[in-house]
Amino acid sequence: EYALKDWQSLSRYMDVAWKMPAVFPVHTVAATRAFYWINERDPDQARLLAKSLFHAVFGEGQDISTPQAVAAIAAALFVDKDELLAALEDQNVKDKMRAETDKALEKGVFGSPYFIVDGEGFWGSDRLWMVKKWLQSGGW
Repeated sequence: EYALKDWQSLSRYMDVAWKMPAVFPVHTVAATRAFYWINERDPDQARLLAKSLFHAVFGEGQDISTPQAVAAIAAALFVDKDELLAALEDQNVKDKMRAETDKALEKGVFGSPYFIVDGEGFWGSDRLWMVKKWLQSGGW
């Protein structure tokens, strides 16, 4: 209950749209595969996809757990829907996601957002002030 109130409060404070997702926690396998597949071709488009998926989930409350849902959002960004759906089943794309996940886990990443500065991990948007202080002071 506290987390829900906190998210609502933070969204009002930051003046951003927020809606409890239809499915939570969010199943992100299809979204993650789509991001890495698009990122290999066009990193700027991958960032747009990430923002669009985030807004769909937390701004509109959509369920992005299926490949079809992710492909529909990507299609609005001019990504070929059928090509993306095929890529989500491609073993190379699956392997890329696994490799990136393993790298993150090796670095101690356990949630999002998670920032690593000079090898030091910071978890949560409420720790951005600490990242700023770290960068200003050179660490502690």
